[in-house]
Amino acid sequence: MAKPILILQMQRMGDLIMSFPLFLWLQKTFPDSRIHVVAEESFYQGLVALSPQVLYIPWPRHDHVLKENFSLAINLSHRPRAAWLAGRVRADEIIGPYTSENVLRVAGNWQLYRSSLVQNNRYNRFHWAELNALDAVDPAMIKRTSWPKLILQPDNRRVGVFIGASQEDKRPRPEFFALLCKELIRRQYHPVILGGPQEKDLAEMVLKLCSVKPLSLAGKLSLPQLAGLFKSLGLLITPDTGPMHLAAWTGLATLNLSLGPVNPWETGPYQPGHTVIRSNISCSGCWECIQKKPLCSDSFTVRQVVILVERIRSGQWSDLKTQELKGINVHESGRKNGLYNLAGLKTSKTAASLMASFWHSFWASRFGLGQESKAIKKAALLKQNYPLVHGRFRQSAIDFLVQLKISIKKGEHPDPEFWRKSPPCFRPLSGYAHLLWQNSDYSSSSFRSSIRMVQDLLDILPGA
Repeated sequence: MAKPILILQMQRMGDLIMSFPLFLWLQKTFPDSRIHVVAEESFYQGLVALSPQVLYIPWPRHDHVLKENFSLAINLSHRPRAAWLAGRVRADEIIGPYTSENVLRVAGNWQLYRSSLVQNNRYNRFHWAELNALDAVDPAMIKRTSWPKLILQPDNRRVGVFIGASQEDKRPRPEFFALLCKELIRRQYHPVILGGPQEKDLAEMVLKLCSVKPLSLAGKLSLPQLAGLFKSLGLLITPDTGPMHLAAWTGLATLNLSLGPVNPWETGPYQPGHTVIRSNISCSGCWECIQKKPLCSDSFTVRQVVILVERIRSGQWSDLKTQELKGINVHESGRKNGLYNLAGLKTSKTAASLMASFWHSFWASRFGLGQESKAIKKAALLKQNYPLVHGRFRQSAIDFLVQLKISIKKGEHPDPEFWRKSPPCFRPLSGYAHLLWQNSDYSSSSFRSSIRMVQDLLDILPGA
């Protein structure tokens, strides 16, 4: 009998749902292996009926995991106790963070890249659902996977409005939701306010601010009941939150109000056909806002959201008036070369977006997902359109090499903040390289590897 596979996913509900595609891909790759998932019972309990068939194990019973022999163990969590457990299980192969002799290690190129995104994800264009899987399954399988098309119901005017998020900065203010519900009602829609138990007070605030009272089910539904309600809705308007991923998984069209410290390329609705609205300010997509108040928090209006609601329901995007959507970018989730992509329905071309596209091509070619020629083309476009940015980018690579070689010559380890001293445009590589050194105890081979990586980058970037 084939050994089972272990997955550690100790994060929130949304992270667990974004792991569902990995469960499916593993089932196809290892059809004879049972998949065990250690997760928080409070998050998986309501998802068992909707999840791919796996054996869920709550943390209090993790000792049972230590008695089993696994063919593969994948840790998708950043929590120390998950790394501790990953380091103690008996497995033929480990992927992700694990603790060995009280030292944290990360196994797998893509998992190392994923770890390097902490505080450093501005230019990342890989979705978490795929980063979870790329070290464990054949990328060709991911690219071949087709997801059911959304079934839009033009006559269904019942719209869910989910008002909660894991952080206050990741959702609009109560006043916004009140105005949104009022405008939806004025246009003959039937909004339903949704939220978990922790959103009861927020829902009451919204209702007090709304002169026309919509139906509120905030705090009244279990997860299975929420999933059942989704079948009766024509659309869900929601911040980046667990129920958004649940809606996308169940096939309900979503309009993702992406604001605050989230990157929709990483955690947007994964299945194709969903709509994402986001501020077009240059710092959007951050890991953690450094402003007193997020600059993107009031970046879109109720009118803009309602316009998009009507576009989604009609499926008509060709005559979209950019003036009506000033200050925002609008994307549709889909696939490009078989991987997650946000196609621009209304976007602004910026140096940041082109830089992100370059880094996506660079890492794809680095880890065997694409041809280097694509990165070369992106670099040429960067130089053509933003020569000053390109020049600084190239110089930052040279400066990084100089400083690293000075440290090596002195026999010193780069300090923990070494990677942050690079300009933001170069931090995707400096952050990955620094984690590579730490992961190898600052070995000479890890330094040589990072030097070769920067030299390869300079070969790709056009000269001055």
